[in-house]
Amino acid sequence: MKYSNEELKKLWTNHEKRRAFIEMYKDWGVYITVPELNLTFYKYDLPDGAKLVVMEHMQKTHAPGKGKDPWYIRAKVYLQKEEYFMPHSSSDYEVCNYLKELKRSL
Repeated sequence: MKYSNEELKKLWTNHEKRRAFIEMYKDWGVYITVPELNLTFYKYDLPDGAKLVVMEHMQKTHAPGKGKDPWYIRAKVYLQKEEYFMPHSSSDYEVCNYLKELKRSL
């Protein structure tokens, strides 16, 4: 899903809305999957040329509940300002702050 600049301004009006935008990464559509590693990537191209990439992977819990599957899906967010993917996850604060500053330039 691609949003117009006006729609992005509305989606990024405060910290909670910026976090919600990131959390709805599945709406962006699957970018690539790596079935051999059970990885799924989602990507959103930002208006300034940067990208948000979310990687879903399986993680094992250290203390599963009785009768519960010890595996769950975990998502990591990457703010990519470079041409090539850099596998350094970004904090929520970093991404939300970046979106806040980007909103000002729209």
